[in-house]
Amino acid sequence: MSCGLPEFLVLVGLTNPFSCEPQESFGRPIRLREFWLDGLLGTWLLCGHVLSKQWLGDWIMPNCDFYAVPPDHEQLLDWLLREGTCRIFELSSKLEEPLREFCTVADVLSEFSSTYSNGDKYNTVHLQLYVLNAGPPFIPRRVSLDPQECDGATFRFVAEGWGLVQLYLGSLGKRGLHDSHTNHNSMKRAEAWAPVKPEMRSFESWDFKKITAFSSRLNRQIRKMGIAKIASRAVLPGALRLWEEGVPLLPFHHDGPVSLLRKEA
Repeated sequence: MSCGLPEFLVLVGLTNPFSCEPQESFGRPIRLREFWLDGLLGTWLLCGHVLSKQWLGDWIMPNCDFYAVPPDHEQLLDWLLREGTCRIFELSSKLEEPLREFCTVADVLSEFSSTYSNGDKYNTVHLQLYVLNAGPPFIPRRVSLDPQECDGATFRFVAEGWGLVQLYLGSLGKRGLHDSHTNHNSMKRAEAWAPVKPEMRSFESWDFKKITAFSSRLNRQIRKMGIAKIASRAVLPGALRLWEEGVPLLPFHHDGPVSLLRKEA
C-alpha cells in the first residue's frame, strides 16, 4: 500500500458489510493515533514518518478512545438518550433481518450477549449515531451476500453515511478489556473519498458543523466520566476496577511502558 495520506485514511472506521458476521470489521479500524505516541509527543507516526498535527489539519478526525464496561456504557447511553439529539442504529443487521434502531439502554446492552458464529460473545458492540437535522433522511443500505459463504443468506442491511458518528462499545474479552471508540468523518475526508463510494449520497447534504458539535459534546461527556487515563485514553470507573484486579486494558498491560494515571481529586 502507498504511504500517501488518503490511502491510509480510507482504512479509518471502515467495516466489512460483506462479512457473514454482523459486527465484524476489517480487523480493528486503524486510527491515526494508534501507535502509542498518542498525545504524549503531540505527533503521529504514519508509514515511518512523524507528522505534526498542523500538517494533518482538516484530515484529523475527532475521535475519542476510552475504556469502559457495560455499567459504564449504561451511564453513557442513558446520557445519550436523555440528550436527545441523535438516533442510535446498529452498524450492520443480522442476516436477512432489518437494521435495528435502539431506543432504550437495555436494548443496546443486550447486544453484549450476542455471539459470533464460533460461539464467542461480542467483544465490541458497533453503533452508528445519526445526528438529528444534520443530514439526509436515514435509509439503511441493503448489501448482497454470497449464500454459499453465509449459510444460505443473501443479504443484510448496513448503516452508512458520510455524517454518521461511530460509537463502538468494548467489553471484556479473553485477553483483556477491549477499548471503546467514537469517531466520524471530517468534511475534507468525505469530500476526498466521495468518488470512491458512489453508492453513498452526497457529502454536501451533511451539516458537518452540527455533527462536530454533537461529537464534541459526546467526547466531553466520556472524558468527564473518566476517573483515570492511560496514554490519552479515558478510563471509566468499571474499567479502572478491572485494571486494579490485573486485567489488561488492551493493548496496554501492567508491565508495559505506559502507566495508568488517576485523575486528581
